[in-house]
Amino acid sequence: MTHLKFAIAILSLAAPPIAQSTAPARFTLELRGKSIGRADYAFQPSHDGLKLTAHYQFSVQADVSATRQAAFQKDWEPLAESTGVDVAQTRQSLVLTPSKDRATLNFHASAGVQDVRKDFPLQPHTAVLANFDPSGLQVLLNMQAANPAPGGKYQCFIPSGTGTMLDCTLAPGADGKGTLGGQPVALKHWTLALASVQMDLWASSDGQLMQAAVASQSLAYTRQGFAMESHALVETAPAGVTEREVTFTSDGLQVPGTLTLPSHSSARVPIAVLVQGSGVQDRDETVGQNKVFQQLAWGLAQRGIATLRYDRRPLFAPKSFAEHPDLDHEVVIDAASALEYCATLPEVDAAHGIFLIGHSLGAQMAPYIVQRANKEKPALVSGYILMAGVQTPIDQTMVRQIKEFGKAQGATDAQINQSLEKWNKIFADAHNAEVPATQPEGMGATAGYWRDWLARDPAAVMQTLLVPALVLRGELDENVTHQDFVALAAAATVPGSESKEFPGLNHVFMPVDAPFADEMKAGKIAPYVLDLLAQWMAKIEDRKP
Repeated sequence: MTHLKFAIAILSLAAPPIAQSTAPARFTLELRGKSIGRADYAFQPSHDGLKLTAHYQFSVQADVSATRQAAFQKDWEPLAESTGVDVAQTRQSLVLTPSKDRATLNFHASAGVQDVRKDFPLQPHTAVLANFDPSGLQVLLNMQAANPAPGGKYQCFIPSGTGTMLDCTLAPGADGKGTLGGQPVALKHWTLALASVQMDLWASSDGQLMQAAVASQSLAYTRQGFAMESHALVETAPAGVTEREVTFTSDGLQVPGTLTLPSHSSARVPIAVLVQGSGVQDRDETVGQNKVFQQLAWGLAQRGIATLRYDRRPLFAPKSFAEHPDLDHEVVIDAASALEYCATLPEVDAAHGIFLIGHSLGAQMAPYIVQRANKEKPALVSGYILMAGVQTPIDQTMVRQIKEFGKAQGATDAQINQSLEKWNKIFADAHNAEVPATQPEGMGATAGYWRDWLARDPAAVMQTLLVPALVLRGELDENVTHQDFVALAAAATVPGSESKEFPGLNHVFMPVDAPFADEMKAGKIAPYVLDLLAQWMAKIEDRKP
């Protein structure tokens, strides 16, 4: 739900040279492997730095086209910029202007009769990021080369809605190789962490952006003529595992997914539907270099259990979600439909073994999913598993995470307080029934979306269900607290229910050495977690008559 765009500047005379061609750099914009638009940008020298002209157009929920013009001084800090956007034949405009003392950034957005003016604290190394605009990412790479922020700590201004200033981190990764126009290109790899989103940036040795990708959203900006040497995670299923692509119907939509089966079982097998955490998630729940649900599916198949994983609705049907921005349409309805679909599969033991495994937000919503599925088809779900589930209200959870993660990542008190101020305003609006549900709020969501999340009480719903639950948490998970685990475990009272915390595991149940370890780095789900999942489902399956 996070939108992207960066601010530009220009290198000083003492900065290392960065080749800036006046010829436009042209990109193809892709979502889930399909072209949705194109973009281009070009830099021109000016008397006090550089000028940028950029264009981008795409079609997702509506047809959008935009032109960005910006000017920058020689230390790569912004002088001024303006963007004109046409959305479904409606003209919108954005103007950003630093104050004379460069202490604030003036934001002025207008759309029809709406007019918004706000001031944001401006610090050195601030960038402006807009969705589907690769020019901002190029500027960030230029800034990193010519005027790098200490520790790669930048500030990113997000111009969507009423504007948001966020902390972001640019960190080097493993280099790669590719081709441009058929000629070899040595690549520098960077990872950009912005809120819950990680973007991989690939640039040539002279700093020219070749590709930017958000794996969790299946989104990519690729320079025309560029091809990346494969750097994807292993996609081939291991021995004993068979996969096939499937679709199932939910709420009038065709939901794309992957069915994973044990290869050598002649008997019908139990199956688990996998439900992801928050965000625009793909079926693999891709987190940095880890495909968490792919690992989970393969590990369970090797232990005799089938799984169904699928793309989240905001990814495969963003227009549908935009029309119904709530947790039922984001999570619950499609997960319940997936459970019903599993009952029709000839390989599945529908009478004894249909389970739900929810992770993070998926765990928080798991009781609601089981409630809906068993209402539509009584006793459909044999058991459900909450991996890293949250019971604490979302406003309290967000405040805690901002404070703890901010401190762990080296943010100043001023930066933490700035972020808290923004989120306190969002949740104040959500608590205020007089604020329209459709009012845009943080992370690209609406007041109604956050209002819906605030009303959720998974433990209360668990106590109404006659289905056993398994509640799990890694003790080094800083997203979810021990208190969350205790509250959910206490609500799991149906015979056969169990709970367990694992020492040394993080939010995605991978071993780490300390709290706040980077879960974006490649890792493996602890095999004893997979063992416990399979063993518990087998016990529940045996209990059913």
